[in-house]
Amino acid sequence: MPETTESDLRIPSALTALRLATQAEHSALDQNLPLQRDDFAHADYLNYISRVSGWLKPLEATLWASPWPALADAGQRAGKLAWIEADLLEGGWSRAQVDAIPVCPYVPQASDDARRFGIAYVLEGSTLGSSFLFRRLQPRLAPLPLHWLLGYGAATGPLWKSFIRRLEEQLSEAAQIEAASAAAREAFESFSRWVVRGESA
Repeated sequence: MPETTESDLRIPSALTALRLATQAEHSALDQNLPLQRDDFAHADYLNYISRVSGWLKPLEATLWASPWPALADAGQRAGKLAWIEADLLEGGWSRAQVDAIPVCPYVPQASDDARRFGIAYVLEGSTLGSSFLFRRLQPRLAPLPLHWLLGYGAATGPLWKSFIRRLEEQLSEAAQIEAASAAAREAFESFSRWVVRGESA
């Protein structure tokens, strides 16, 4: 029997672990996402992103509040709520309506660096899927600007790659990866509850 070496016990990459840990939640969300419906229209989009806003607002306020290790572009990633608000205002909502959007009370807590990376993994990863939805829905939902779906635009791919590099650099221990995976699952579940299923508590 060959001797077990240190390389045989190597911890899987953080990205691989996060993908496996959230596979079921990600698949369920994709299957139930309202944006996938063939009859999805202007009002549906505005109502949908208003729910996303209520989920994102408390999350974004804490997620990017502390200095991010080795993530110099964290400030650029912290403005996703502004994309939604721009869509709502340009779509006909008043400032008062936007300010009155209910806030999700059960978003995951970004209590340490590992959990913050797990939550950010969900947020940053969503920009990739949104770019495909932008191309699909833009003709149907014109003239809405779809800032939320466009996201970083041409910078989406490079920013995702830079995030993954930081993720792999910072989450090198099994306990860190486990904490990040738990936070990512919580992020998916809270999003599904609040945005897709419309649960208030």
